Amino acid sequence: MFLANDVRDWISHSNITMMMKSIDEEEKVLNNVYTLGGDQESWFITEDGIYELLMLSRKPIAKQWKRELSYLRKVALLFVL
Repeated sequence: MFLANDVRDWISHSNITMMMKSIDEEEKVLNNVYTLGGDQESWFITEDGIYELLMLSRKPIAKQWKRELSYLRKVALLFVL
């Protein structure tokens, strides 16, 4: 599980509310996080949720990830053949 705010920063998404709406319910979890200021509710995203965000995104980091994934699929296909 990954903290949604960290994921937002990583992919440079400008609107966390819209980002979270684009993820299926089973790919996100709202949990309490214990901080010095007290308990805070924070969203967490599963690994599948991150993949979904990257596939939907047009950000440069997502495009790079898609290219690398495509390359890995081609290499895996050649290995199987």
